Amino acid sequence: MSWDVLLMSVPPNIGTVKDIPDDSKSVLGPKSTILLILAKICPEANFTDPNWGILNAGDFSIEFNIGEDDPTTHIMLHVRGADSAVNTIQKICEVTGWRALDTSMGDFIDFHQNPTAGLHKWRQFRDQVMASLEAKGEQIIHPSKGTFVKNNKRGR
Repeated sequence: MSWDVLLMSVPPNIGTVKDIPDDSKSVLGPKSTILLILAKICPEANFTDPNWGILNAGDFSIEFNIGEDDPTTHIMLHVRGADSAVNTIQKICEVTGWRALDTSMGDFIDFHQNPTAGLHKWRQFRDQVMASLEAKGEQIIHPSKGTFVKNNKRGR
């Protein structure tokens, strides 16, 4: 379970997702260039698999679902952990000019006004799901604030 953020190429004059023209196409660039850019911004990230990178930064992690398309049209970030993950997302957007779509909020992240709102909303949802599962007898394991469910019921 993660907070999911979609990186895409959208002009800065587009205010909300609803304002994106139907015929608009997001292209971030050639995959090789994308990987070089991300490695420079996040040197501690592992992009051994060019389709799926990972950044473990102590109090948060970000998985980079880049996919197989070349050129790369978008990147889905799977974020877990502390609010400081937003700083990394903001840095990527500032360096590249890409926009970050917060899938839990349904719109672009505003890095100047409450950029962690979607992350907080996701955590609230995650905590509700975990409480529900724990009430049903499931064991919840949280490595690095990721969420894993282990069936703990007898007879299964």
